[in-house]
Amino acid sequence: MACVFQGCSTEEIESWKTERALYFEKRMRNLESHSWERVDTASISIPNYFNQDEIKHYFKINLLGDTLSIDTEYALIVVDSMTTAEEGMVTLPENIVFHKGVISDSLALTVHADKVPEGKAYKITYRLLPNEHFMLGYKDYLQVILHFNNKESCPPWWDARIVEVYLGKWSQKKMETLYIATGGISSFENFGATECRYYALQLKLYIEKNGVTEENGEPMMVPIY
Repeated sequence: MACVFQGCSTEEIESWKTERALYFEKRMRNLESHSWERVDTASISIPNYFNQDEIKHYFKINLLGDTLSIDTEYALIVVDSMTTAEEGMVTLPENIVFHKGVISDSLALTVHADKVPEGKAYKITYRLLPNEHFMLGYKDYLQVILHFNNKESCPPWWDARIVEVYLGKWSQKKMETLYIATGGISSFENFGATECRYYALQLKLYIEKNGVTEENGEPMMVPIY
């Protein structure tokens, strides 16, 4: 789904001349629905990531001030009061750096599927800390939250538009069939209309060719045509 990112209000913007500061992107605008969506909070359901032992999610992080001439480390801390994840479930990159020459970068969080018990749900919250290289940016843009679980559940991208136009009602079996029919597609996140239609048609043709039904024997319905 196409989107743009929301900037901060002009009242919040300060002059970052010699100092540098970091903040997380908070919202993005979906260009199809024209709504603003949170991007500092994300959710991962492990059963929807087939055959993946490590599942990565990327949070966007921005720089205030001059771009860097070398990759530079920044600091994070786990917010214990907003975290239920256990040790080893989620890991950070070996080197937490903001890369040279850019004003926007990404922080990769890795969920280790084999560490998350079946049927359980957790979350982890990271907050930026100041260090010798970076100050803190906008005060309401300093933390990210990743929810993750090992339950069969409808992913956030499978929203009302996807249901109505492309894939129909979610089921775990339909999710698995989509993955098989498309040769490994398990998400329509960040897809435009052309891509959504293409893969939805692949799913529909596969269902018709192979007589796939839902677990209860009812027809597996896909509305795209």
